[in-house]
Amino acid sequence: MDCKTARLLLDFARPQAHELQAEEAGALQSHLDHCPDCHGLARGERQFDEQFSKAMRQVEVPAGLRDRLLSRLEVQRGDWYRRRFAHAARLTIAAAAAVFLLGWAGWWVINRLPASIDPSRVIGTVNARAIEPKRAQAEETLKRMGVETPLSPNLNYNLLVGPPGMTELPGYPGRRVPFLLFGQNHRYACVYLVAANQVPADVPAFLGEGTYKLEVLPANDGETYRFLIVHDGDNLDWLHPPEPPAA
Repeated sequence: MDCKTARLLLDFARPQAHELQAEEAGALQSHLDHCPDCHGLARGERQFDEQFSKAMRQVEVPAGLRDRLLSRLEVQRGDWYRRRFAHAARLTIAAAAAVFLLGWAGWWVINRLPASIDPSRVIGTVNARAIEPKRAQAEETLKRMGVETPLSPNLNYNLLVGPPGMTELPGYPGRRVPFLLFGQNHRYACVYLVAANQVPADVPAFLGEGTYKLEVLPANDGETYRFLIVHDGDNLDWLHPPEPPAA
């Protein structure tokens, strides 16, 4: 063993060589027996350890120190348990809340979902409404949709293909407006209802030179919507209301 290794092992041999294996401890002791420099260094370190240990043993322990230390440890242990209990309580409350919400959601799904559909009720309502004026039906449906406006008197509502609905306004993606669909003898016209304040006052009454044309009905008193008619015919004579019989 060389001096560098021996001096490194000295730290593990203080104050005794219990941390060294027997082979290493024997080799260290053999080196110290034959190397005056390392032997002197080891002896000086042992003397220092002995003096320091003696001085520490002479220090008086303050009265009650042991009891104070134990009391402090007990307080800290209680704080730790209280924190653990509070954390567990929060987890328990959160779990209970989650169970409650899941239960409430299940109850809502079971009790609030619409009942099943009875087809006989559907056809019964359709037949009952068949004898009602179509204009009155259209006004009632639009009102349920939130559209409050009188219907234009320039249209024959007996030619309505179905009830009013909502659709996307051509040229304006995402903007949905109410509409009415009319038809007669393979001729169809779609009437879009657009808020009156969104239609310029000077808009032409007739637009379009291609397959489809657009006509804007004249505004009437009380109408909060303008009626834009898109059709593929030469005119809209077929869509006008019938003339009242001559007196």
